[in-house]
Amino acid sequence: MDMDTYKKFETKLGYCHVLPDRLILTEQSTLVQHIEEYKETNKLPKAHISYLAIVLLLALKSYTAFKDYKFVRSGASVMVILGYIIFIIYNINITTTPMIPKKSIVKIKFKKGTKWLTRARLVVHYKSKKGTLKKRLILFPGALFKGDTKSKEAIDILIKANYLTVHQVL
Repeated sequence: MDMDTYKKFETKLGYCHVLPDRLILTEQSTLVQHIEEYKETNKLPKAHISYLAIVLLLALKSYTAFKDYKFVRSGASVMVILGYIIFIIYNINITTTPMIPKKSIVKIKFKKGTKWLTRARLVVHYKSKKGTLKKRLILFPGALFKGDTKSKEAIDILIKANYLTVHQVL
């Protein structure tokens, strides 16, 4: 792999390598020689299963509290359960895949971070091999690690590689 054929930028957890035909997210700054090793995977369903287990345990606690006439505790548990369910529904299509082919990318959105609260990030909407619409979050480094300059560098790289346009960033 020649260094002139692709650019890379730093993310929160590693690097994003911008190739002409795909985006590859890695923990190290160099790519493996065999790009085929990067496959479309998703580690988040395991997290969703643990969240569902928490919801079931809270539902059981809520039911026993309701049965014992402890309505405030039961109501609080129901509110937490609803929060977990909304969280799961909102995040069900977010993946952790390390490779996204350019032809499957539908759109890329840049979201500015809120000062002292959230990081700047890219939301890559793409179609998976099964044809479903998925999202991949690419978080930029935080303010302590020169996040503003790193995100500007990343946006410039993506614009030059025709992944982003200027009006998508504004």
